[in-house]
Amino acid sequence: MGSTIKLYEHQIKGSKYLLENKKFCLFWEMATGKTFTVKEALRQIPVTMKILIVAPPKVAKRIWIEELHEGIDVSERDITIVSYKRLTMKNTFVTTAFDVILLDEVHKAKSHSTQVGKILSMLTYKAKYVWGITGTPVDKNFAELYGMFNNLNFPWPYRYKRYEQYIKDWFDYAEINIGIGRAILKPIRVALSKLEYFLKMIAPFCDFKALKDCIDLPEKIHKEVYIEDCDNQTYKYIRKHSCIRFDNYKATFSKGTKHQKLYQACNGFVYDNNHDIIKITNEYPKIEVIKDILEQHNDKVIIVYYYKHDLEILKQNLNNWTEDDKIFEKQPNKQILFMQYDSGEGLNLQFCKMMIFYSYWYKYVSYDQMAARIHRPGMTGSAIYITLIGQNTIEEKVYKAIQKKLSEAEFMRSLDMEEYGEEV
Repeated sequence: MGSTIKLYEHQIKGSKYLLENKKFCLFWEMATGKTFTVKEALRQIPVTMKILIVAPPKVAKRIWIEELHEGIDVSERDITIVSYKRLTMKNTFVTTAFDVILLDEVHKAKSHSTQVGKILSMLTYKAKYVWGITGTPVDKNFAELYGMFNNLNFPWPYRYKRYEQYIKDWFDYAEINIGIGRAILKPIRVALSKLEYFLKMIAPFCDFKALKDCIDLPEKIHKEVYIEDCDNQTYKYIRKHSCIRFDNYKATFSKGTKHQKLYQACNGFVYDNNHDIIKITNEYPKIEVIKDILEQHNDKVIIVYYYKHDLEILKQNLNNWTEDDKIFEKQPNKQILFMQYDSGEGLNLQFCKMMIFYSYWYKYVSYDQMAARIHRPGMTGSAIYITLIGQNTIEEKVYKAIQKKLSEAEFMRSLDMEEYGEEV
């Protein structure tokens, strides 16, 4: 049966990559149509082949369980769909021989030391086709491809070599001492003098693609709003003393924990050592800014938060909200959708034109994935992103780090892998 979905040229080409290379990853930006590209490849494999699809829970349910029939006849196929977490809970997966294994959001499989990585390594060893798709293949740098490619049993030069050797061969690195007599190598980036050779090495196993090179969409408009008075007295105390005094005791923080406490404090609260809420102010400057935005923007808005208590503050101070994206889409009186920072994968919310980042964290992958929910085919106007930043607070540093990583991601997506080595 032929495909019922009209594909773009890059999707047709991508499906050929998957079929011809057998073990391959599509590192295409969100909204480029990776799902239908893979469906086209699945449609062309023999119906006798056993297929395993692994994805994050929401993606597994919405994209694969509920929508797999769109573009592919599933009536005569043996297809198993499971989440990454569920994969580790059933030993039957390890004893089943799958011919085709698809990993959606394959960056979830980048660690070569976790239980998920070990199980995938066993499953993919005998599979004929092993495919991975994601718009955010790396969080820090190309060092993460080591675990990903090895978990998928890609036949690349480092399949049977140690991670440390991979780092020494290709990366600028810092030697980090841990304890007495021990050290680890912290990769910084692929050495510039070796970049071209590195790309030639990975070219047979992956393809990068930027959205702007595939589909014409309305523009993205990014606005940063710097907000005064977020550096409250508690914030200043933590910054100066690396501790905070509660009623009956004083809690001292490590550098990493200090950053988290500073971030919490500039948003009006702090979690104590028991993870209970310590409310430090009745004034929330960001909320007042959001109210002004909502008055001027008489349309639906997504508000992204990081900490659970951020959500409680938002709920207490705003109206006409929901946490259910389906209710948000169907009910006109629900102007606001609250979404947790790490929950953006797999949702199509292009009917909404504005997204406000109330709180966030260093992980650029979550920021990038979330932003892509409204900038997708089917949108009817520009996508507006407003990031709220506490002036003179750690939020300035966090946002700067996110933007640096986004620039690096744009570089990766601009790579034309056909320029390196043989044409894939």
